[in-house]
Amino acid sequence: MKPQSISALVVRILAGHDLAISFLKSTSFEILYVGWFFFKNSTKVPHLLDVDWEVVVKHREMNVVVKPNVAYGLLSLLLQSPENSGWGVQKRRNTVTVALDEQLIAKLITSLVNLKEALQKTSKELEETGAKE
Repeated sequence: MKPQSISALVVRILAGHDLAISFLKSTSFEILYVGWFFFKNSTKVPHLLDVDWEVVVKHREMNVVVKPNVAYGLLSLLLQSPENSGWGVQKRRNTVTVALDEQLIAKLITSLVNLKEALQKTSKELEETGAKE
């Protein structure tokens, strides 16, 4: 849930919308908001804000006689620094851009799928542990 969504929810609660009040009281909202808050405010490394990509075809290069005629991808990751994380203070943003071929993209996808599965398994275990306490 994004801050804008939370703001909209608060407005609806203040206006007395029963559905918004029910949602706020639900466990899922607490898990979503608390998880979001701690992820955004307690991580010590930059976190990912956005991803951009493009396909590049290299047809000529200076001082190269043979035409390369190769296509590859550029992947840009917009990162937000955890530094200066006080309220109202602008956090520093950096962009990291890397070149990828199809093999590296496949490796990246596999790694991301494995990470997603590990996070889902851990979240489920945490929910089960929390329910027992």
